[in-house]
Amino acid sequence: MQTIIFETDEPTRQILRSVLTEGDNSVVCVDSMGALEEQIERNSFDICVIDLDQDTRRVIELIAKCQRTNPAFVAVCSTDSDEQKIAVRALECGARGFLEKPVSEQEIRLKLAKVIGERGRLVQSQHLLEDLILDRSDLRLKVAERERFLSNLIDAAPFAILTTDHEGRIVSTNRVAVELNGYAADELLGMPSGLLFETRNTQENAEVARRAVHVRKDGVRRPVFARSRRIVNEIGNHVADLHIVEDLADKARAEEQLIRAEQRSLLGQLAPQIGHEFKSPIQIIMGVADLLQQGVGEGEDREWLDRIIRAAEEMSHLVSQMMELGKPSPAEQTQIDLGPVVRDVLDTLDPIGVSKHLEVDLQISSPIPPSKGTLVKFGRSSKT
Repeated sequence: MQTIIFETDEPTRQILRSVLTEGDNSVVCVDSMGALEEQIERNSFDICVIDLDQDTRRVIELIAKCQRTNPAFVAVCSTDSDEQKIAVRALECGARGFLEKPVSEQEIRLKLAKVIGERGRLVQSQHLLEDLILDRSDLRLKVAERERFLSNLIDAAPFAILTTDHEGRIVSTNRVAVELNGYAADELLGMPSGLLFETRNTQENAEVARRAVHVRKDGVRRPVFARSRRIVNEIGNHVADLHIVEDLADKARAEEQLIRAEQRSLLGQLAPQIGHEFKSPIQIIMGVADLLQQGVGEGEDREWLDRIIRAAEEMSHLVSQMMELGKPSPAEQTQIDLGPVVRDVLDTLDPIGVSKHLEVDLQISSPIPPSKGTLVKFGRSSKT
């Protein structure tokens, strides 16, 4: 413990020095007010015993200054004056003890023991206060970290989350809610929930789930599924509402895509079986037509047999493609001349009598601008 003594009365100074040097205390004695101020300016002291009679105003100002710098600083004033106002003023400025000269060694010991004990309590209180401040700072950091974690967790949720106060005004929201509603985050805060929800949850501490049509800021209507829960405090007062809103538009599209994928998968499973059932009759037709063609000369009958064989070959190729549906391959886009394709279609329809009931006026400009598409080949012809 560092102690400095400024005492002009020699007997009193000797007693103070003797008492304060006991133990591990370091004691510095000065003989003037200037030297005292210089020592205090350069060094840090725990206890100061100061003669109040030398320069009362400067002494009081010095005590107040040291107290502001170090709240655990303890000053003991000595005086041979019996003026009460000086003593009161010194105590008001932070002096912890007062010695009236002449003073005995026993009185000095009792007074210094009391002052040292009081300083120990001040130091302990200061340490406790510092620990409390550190604990409070740590607690604030932990609370802030926890809040950031929860905020990031809520913001990462795949559905909209909003909270409203007891008056139904929005007080918090997450990223998905901003995207779903089309409003900026600051526009949503304070907005009445009635603009977003058709009905409010009035059941205490209960959860309400419902389907609704949500209208965005731009007027687009989207189907949603909303869950609302009324939040009450420990005494049962309504304090907030929690709303979780799931956008069903994307879910509906995903379900539709899943259904289509299942249908294509089912078609891929059935098509090979259906194709297998058709392939044998087609092969028989082609074989019989080929045999008939061998016994027929040139003429209309042979032309009809050629058409039968060509149509059967096309059907056979189509069946082969059906049997390959279980092994899908990406369609290849190519440049296609539509003129020959149109003529081929008309030639296919003519044998079955379709052209007899229709008047077909075929006008094909030359050349036809090419079109981009997928060319599917059936036997000796091509279709798009």
